[in-house]
Amino acid sequence: MASSLTMFVGNLVLAEISEHRAVKGDVNRLKKNYERVALMMESAERKVMLDDEVGRYWLKRVKDHMYQVENVVDQWIIKNDKPRGSLRRTISCGDHSGLIKVAAAIKELNVDFESILKLPVETKTNQHAIRSYGKTAPDCNADIIGDYVDSDASDIIELLHSSKKRCRLIAIVGMVGIGKTTLARRIYHRVKVGDGNTHHFEKKLWIRFSIDLSSLIMWSDRRKEGPTKAQLQNLGAEIANKKFLLVVDSIWTENVWEALLEGPLQQGNSESSRVIVITRNKHIAKRIGAGHIHYVKRMNNIDALSLLFRRASISENDEADLKDIGQQIVKKCDGLPLAIRSIGRTLRGHEPTRHDWETVYRTAFQDLSPEEQYMINLSFQNLPSYMRQCFLYCSVFPENFFIEKQYIIQQWISEGFIVEKRKLTMEEVAEYYFDELIGRGLLHLEFGNAGAIGAKMPIMIRSFAKDVSDYENFCNESVSITNLFEVRRLSIVENNEFKDHNDDGNENENGDSGEIIGAEENINDNTANNNHRNNNEARREANTGESVSLHGLRRMKYLRTLVLHKSTIPDGIQVDMFKQLNLLRVLDLREVQGIRALPISIGSLEHLRYLNISETNIRKVPRSIVYLRMLQYLLLRNCSEIQTLPKGIRQLRYLRCLDISGTGIKDINWSFSGMEELISMQGFPIGDNIGSLQSLDLKFPKKLDILRIDGLEEILEPPPENKWPIKKYQLKELELCYINVDPPLVPDDTIDKRRQVLDRFVPHKRLVHLKIQNYYGKQYPSWILTLSNLHGLHLQNCVWCKKLPSLGELPQLKFLAVTGFDNLCSLGMEFRGDLQGKVAFRRLQQLFIGDMKALHTWSDLQSHDLPQLQILRLLGCINLVVIPLILQESTTLMRLEVDTRTKTMIEDKLQGFTKGKVVNMDDTWELQQDRIVIADVAPQNVHPPHQQDEIVEAADQQNAHPSQQDEIVQATVAPQNAQPPQQEIVEAEVAPQNTHPHEQDEVVEERVALQKKMPKIFQLDIINVVLTIFATTILCSILYLLYVLRS
Repeated sequence: MASSLTMFVGNLVLAEISEHRAVKGDVNRLKKNYERVALMMESAERKVMLDDEVGRYWLKRVKDHMYQVENVVDQWIIKNDKPRGSLRRTISCGDHSGLIKVAAAIKELNVDFESILKLPVETKTNQHAIRSYGKTAPDCNADIIGDYVDSDASDIIELLHSSKKRCRLIAIVGMVGIGKTTLARRIYHRVKVGDGNTHHFEKKLWIRFSIDLSSLIMWSDRRKEGPTKAQLQNLGAEIANKKFLLVVDSIWTENVWEALLEGPLQQGNSESSRVIVITRNKHIAKRIGAGHIHYVKRMNNIDALSLLFRRASISENDEADLKDIGQQIVKKCDGLPLAIRSIGRTLRGHEPTRHDWETVYRTAFQDLSPEEQYMINLSFQNLPSYMRQCFLYCSVFPENFFIEKQYIIQQWISEGFIVEKRKLTMEEVAEYYFDELIGRGLLHLEFGNAGAIGAKMPIMIRSFAKDVSDYENFCNESVSITNLFEVRRLSIVENNEFKDHNDDGNENENGDSGEIIGAEENINDNTANNNHRNNNEARREANTGESVSLHGLRRMKYLRTLVLHKSTIPDGIQVDMFKQLNLLRVLDLREVQGIRALPISIGSLEHLRYLNISETNIRKVPRSIVYLRMLQYLLLRNCSEIQTLPKGIRQLRYLRCLDISGTGIKDINWSFSGMEELISMQGFPIGDNIGSLQSLDLKFPKKLDILRIDGLEEILEPPPENKWPIKKYQLKELELCYINVDPPLVPDDTIDKRRQVLDRFVPHKRLVHLKIQNYYGKQYPSWILTLSNLHGLHLQNCVWCKKLPSLGELPQLKFLAVTGFDNLCSLGMEFRGDLQGKVAFRRLQQLFIGDMKALHTWSDLQSHDLPQLQILRLLGCINLVVIPLILQESTTLMRLEVDTRTKTMIEDKLQGFTKGKVVNMDDTWELQQDRIVIADVAPQNVHPPHQQDEIVEAADQQNAHPSQQDEIVQATVAPQNAQPPQQEIVEAEVAPQNTHPHEQDEVVEERVALQKKMPKIFQLDIINVVLTIFATTILCSILYLLYVLRS
C-alpha cells in the first residue's frame, strides 16, 4: 500500500487537476492529509500487535480510504483515456462533468481522512514476549536431536582455528526458528578459553542488541546490561589486546556492524580473533563482508519425528501407534525445529490417540502463540513498508502452494505495489523484492516443472501473514475472516499437494475443494443478521464445497484480486457476474475447468490490469476486451482453441506482456504500434516467412525485453547474412521454439537448412536468458558461446544432437538446463570446454539434466570446476552410470535431486554424498544411510560473491600442470571435512574400467532388464496370497484325511 500511495503523492494527474480553482484547495488538503496519515500508518504498522483490535481497526480504515484514492485517479484516467500526467488538454477542453465528479470524490475523501486523523492511535506491545525472546542467553539450550548440529559446529570451529583471512568473520544464516542460535550456542560452549594454546581464545563473549539498538546485553564472565554506548566501551576494554571470540546474536541491519561494532573490535587482536554473527538475512551477511556464510539446514524427517515425540511426551508404545500420523505432522512442519516444538507442545495437551493427533494435524498453526507471533513479527517489522504488502499478498494462496515467480511479480505490479525506479523496469524492481523476501527467509525458494522458478511460504510464516491480513485476504481454507464480503483478495485454489495430506479421503475437510464460494441471492444488505448469516454460509460453503456456483462473488464488490487456479466451474461464468466486480485488478483463471468462453461483461472491469486464462478450454476472446484500458498483462498460454484476437487489441496502450504461446493463433492481424509499454511478447507466430517479424511494429522496439518465437520449423530458407531478424531488439530473454516432430518425418537436407536459419538469429549482446526448444539440428549455432552476459540457458528436446557446445566456457552462466536429448550418450570434454587449466562453469549455481534416455557417462570435470554449484537435478537419466567424483567432494553443493529411474544405476554413488544433500523427487525409494536426508534449498556454506570471484580468478591463473592441482583445489574447496584433493581426476563408474563402450552398454542393458523383471516376482497382491494359502491348507487337510483313513 505504501508504494502505491507514494505514486499517488507524486502523480501528475492530481497535480494537473489541482490547477482548476474548483478543486485546487481540496487537492492540496488531500495531499497534506495523506502525508500525515501515511506517517502515522508507517509507525502503526510497526507497532500494532495481532491482538490490538483498536490499532488494527485504524489501519483498516486508512487502507480502505487509500484504495478509494486509487480508484478516483483510475476512473479519471479511464474516462479521458490518457496516460498519467496527460490530462491538461482534456480538462481545458471543457469536460466539466468529469471534473465535478472528481471534485465531489476528493471532498468526500478529505472528510474521511480528517475523521481518521481524529481517532486515537494507541498501540500495545507484548512486553512479556520481548523480555522472554528478545534477550536470549548463550547458556539457554533447546532440544538438540541429530548429529547434524555437532557436525556443523565442528566444521565452523575448524574454520575459527584456520589462519585464512576470510575466516575472521563468519555468518550463520537461516530463517526464523530453524536453529541458528542453537548452533551458535553449541559452538560457543565447545570453544576453549585459555593461554598458550593456538587453539584457545583468551576471551569469549556473547552480545545481543535490543531491537531499537538503545541497549546491549553482554555475556562473558557474567551477564551485563546497559546503554549501547557504555556497553560498547566495556566491550573494547574486555577484548583489548586479546585473542577473542565474539558471537553477535541477531543483527537486523548492516549498520550495526559498520556504525557500532567495527570501532570497538579494533582494540582486540584483529589478526587472530574471530567474530560470528547470527542473522536471518543472507544479504546482510554479504554486505558486512562475511568471509564464510553457513546456511543452517532444516531437520531431516527422522530427527524431526524424534523431537516431536519428545516434546509431546508420549510412551514408546504410543510412538509405534502414532508413527504414521506423526510423519505427516513432521512433513507439515517442513523441518523447522520451532514449528515442531510448537506443535509438540500442543499435542502434549491432548490424549495420545489417532483421533486427537489427526485433529491437531488439520488445525495446526491456525493460532500462533504470543512468543511465536513476536519472533515472526520481528522479521515482518524489519521489512520496508513497500515490501510488506508484497509479503502479505502471498498469504492469499493455500498452504504449500507453489508461487511462480513470473506470475507473482506481475500480480504485485497489477495491484499497484511496485514503483518504477530510475533505470529499472517495474518487473526488475518486483524481482528484487521477490529475491529479497527469499533472502530474509520469509519465502522458501522452490523449482517447478520445466525449470520454473518460484517459492513456497513456510507454514508458520503463512499463518502469521494470514492473521495480519485477514481483513483483506481470504483463501478457501481460511476460517478467521471477519467479514467475507469486504475482502480485497480471494483465492479458491485446487492444491493437490495439500489434498495429499488428508488421510480420511475427504478432499473438502480442509476447505481445499477447489470449488467456488456460493451464497444466497436474496441477501438483504439492510439487515445485519442476514449479513452475518450469509457470511457464515459463504464461509461454510467455501470450506465444505457444498456449492460450485459463482453467484456469491457478486456480493464481493470490493474485490481487487480473484484467483481461481485449477478450480472447477461446472456452470461456467455467468454473463452478469463481472458487472458487480468492477474494482477487480487481478483475475487469474489458470487451468480452470468448466469454462468455454469469457462473457462480454468482462469488458466492464475497467480497473483490470492482469488477466490470465492460460491452460483453459476457452475458445474465444470477446471483443469487449478492448475496453480494458488499464490492462497490463494478457496471458493466454496453451489455450489451443483460441484462433485469433480482436483487432482492437492494439488499443491496449498500457499492455506490458502478451503471451499467446501454445494457442492456435497463426497470423498477427493487429498492429503493435499502439502498445507503447510492451516489454514481453511470448508466442509470436513467425509463419513461413522470417519477414513476418516486421509486423512486430513496436513504437519503441528497444523497450522489448522478452521475446518468444513459435513455429520456426516453417522457415526453410535462411535470410541474407546482413539482415539479422532480431537485431533491432535489445532483448534480455529469448525463446526460439519449434514444433516437436517425429524424427523420421524430417529429411537430412531440411535439418541442415534449419541449422542455417537458426544461425541468423544472433541476439543482442545484452541477452541474459536463452531457451531453444525442439530444435531439429545436429549441432547448435556457434553464436551461443559469444553471449558473454548469458545467465540462464535451457536446451530442451533435441532428438538428433549427439554433443553439446562447450558450455563450460560461458563466463556468467548461473542456470543451465539440458533436457530431452534422445541420442546424447556422454557429457565429456566437449561439454566442459578446452579451458587450458581454467575453471569451467565458473558461475554456475543450478544445473538440471533431465529425460536423457541414452546418457550413460558424465566425466572429464576437473577438481576446481563448478566452484559455485548449489543445486543439481538428475531426473529421468535411466542409463546413467558414471558421474563426476568431484560432486561428492563439493562444499557448495547443497541439494542433489534424483528420481527413482536415475537412482537405479547410481545408488552406490549417492552413498558418497553427506550432510543431507540427496533429495528424492518422487518418494518411491529411500537411501538406507541415515545421514542422507532431505535438504534445504538455501545454499550451504557458500562463499560470498566477492570471495567467489577471488577463488575463480585464483584458479584461472593456474595452469594445467599436476604439480599445481593441489593449489587449485585448496583455493576452491572450503576445508569442511573434505579429503585431500587428488591430483588425478577419478570418475565413479559402475561398469569395469577397461571395458569397451559397447560392452559397457551391454552391462547397462542387462542390469536394466534384470531390474524390470525382479519386481514382477512380488506382484502378487494380498488377495492372491490369501487364496494361495487357503488352497494349500485345504489340500494338506485332504491329504492328511486320506492318510488317516488308509492307516
